[in-house]
Amino acid sequence: MKLLVITPVEADPNCQAITLLLDQIGIPYDVLIATENQLMQEQLWHGSQARYQGIILATGNLLYWSEAEACWKSALSLASWQLLWAYEIRFGIRQLALYAIGGSPEDYGVQLGAMQATDVTSLPVYLTEAGRALFPYLNAEHPILVQFVPVYPAQSATPNTIPLLLTKGGDTVAALSITEDGRETLAVTFAHTTTALHTHLLGYGLINWVTRGLFVGERHIYLNVQVDDIFNRNTLWDTTTGTTGKAIYRMRASDAETVVRWLARVKSQMPNCETLTLDFAFNCAGIPGYVSDPTAATRDPLSQVLLHYQRHFRWINHGYTHLLLDQATYAESTAEILQNHQAALALGLERYHPTDMVTAVVSGLGNPEFLRAARDAGIRRLVSDTSNPEWDNAAPNTGIINPLQPEILCIPRRPTNLFFDVSTPAEWESKYNAIYYAYWQRDLSVDEIVVQEGEMILRYLLRFDSNPLMFHQANLRAYNEQASLLTDLLDYVLARYHEFYGAVPIRCLSMEGIGTLMSRRALLNTTKVDATLVIGKGLSLCADQAVTVPVTGAYINGECEVYAGQWISQIALQDEERW
Repeated sequence: MKLLVITPVEADPNCQAITLLLDQIGIPYDVLIATENQLMQEQLWHGSQARYQGIILATGNLLYWSEAEACWKSALSLASWQLLWAYEIRFGIRQLALYAIGGSPEDYGVQLGAMQATDVTSLPVYLTEAGRALFPYLNAEHPILVQFVPVYPAQSATPNTIPLLLTKGGDTVAALSITEDGRETLAVTFAHTTTALHTHLLGYGLINWVTRGLFVGERHIYLNVQVDDIFNRNTLWDTTTGTTGKAIYRMRASDAETVVRWLARVKSQMPNCETLTLDFAFNCAGIPGYVSDPTAATRDPLSQVLLHYQRHFRWINHGYTHLLLDQATYAESTAEILQNHQAALALGLERYHPTDMVTAVVSGLGNPEFLRAARDAGIRRLVSDTSNPEWDNAAPNTGIINPLQPEILCIPRRPTNLFFDVSTPAEWESKYNAIYYAYWQRDLSVDEIVVQEGEMILRYLLRFDSNPLMFHQANLRAYNEQASLLTDLLDYVLARYHEFYGAVPIRCLSMEGIGTLMSRRALLNTTKVDATLVIGKGLSLCADQAVTVPVTGAYINGECEVYAGQWISQIALQDEERW
């Protein structure tokens, strides 16, 4: 069970877009660059066994510019096309054309019109009844906006063409078609990129169609929000001097009450958000007077409110004093970890995992003394910062085994432009524009900033990214007694999500949950898994090492769930075991 992606050239953006989504889901695939290699029968099938369960073409007819012939031509020879079609007929294999732009030898049952640009004005497109069935997770009442790519509006050319997406004027921009020889094809007549919203919205449905809803891999929507420096304080941006100044802010009890009310509202009013929570990375020494008198927490209004509502959140060790750990000794590191751990136990924090830690300013990851202390203290998961290429995901939804301490998994965490030192709209506007004025060539309002940051986070959700997001306690200041910068941002993200998505629950994983997911995916990526669908008999799996294989579309006794209407089974295999 594997897909074959055929592209005219390696750098084709449509190929890059679909392989990004395949990687996020974990679906095995091969890429054939047609200008470098033609198809051979042994690549496609052997005897009665098909090697690929579906075919994805980056562009409909694999056109490329031939310098030698000074013309556009198909990268596949006619013989290769005929071989591909024979394969699809013989084994009932579906073919997806991500970007059908005309030419020969295939018209996909549509007649293309003139190209329409969407760089300035987006093109809203609408699901037909057939489209609703193929993309059941989308909110069919809301149009999908196609933008920043060329579009070729089309008309159906045969009775066997079934439109999936239509423009307001009735032109077809995606369609199913059954060819005269019985092959099933799906063609989209607009382009795709790795950042295009329409690609993220439609990509899963296209993949699900070409695989017939059965594939190795899994998709979930994640929103993992980590808020650092709880109980502590942050210095604030000075809007007058344009620098991080001397003023400080520590959450008030009313701020904590506001975020509790916000969580309750979102969970009760928004579908798909029933398990929404925030992960609080805490510094207990930040409680006024706590270092000398642990009973001080009972006299601190913020601590009283947070402890009263503690089950609404999860709790992560952030170090006792927020000590920077790049140069810390073993003894200093041990004290920083264990004193905060002991304080967490004394405070009675229930949703707290002592094996997880977010270090101050993501420090210490290259300090062998801190790492040794962390290991000895039972820490098994830390976060890293994806803005540092060394600590970004090597592959989607995987972590990084710390090279100095292999017992510790580093979970790549995404920074955001909701900065640690902003607590009000004025502060956020001032700092954001101080950094990005040169890029935008103007100042952005706070509403515009929310849109920019919210759209980025939305795309993380829509590409099934499990990396946590980084925020800070100052971002939870209830600047108008009703909302905070962080809740404003999350409100935007969730509202946009529900514009487009139907019944697809959002998952909020703990660090332990993220670590388990990332460790499983990393192991799967290094495992040779032979997954074969035997028609009339079932699914056969074999691996060259012990591994858990996620399979979507199959119900297997054991670890199995229904997510967004599809079965997802986790199949545990032993070394060389055939299942």
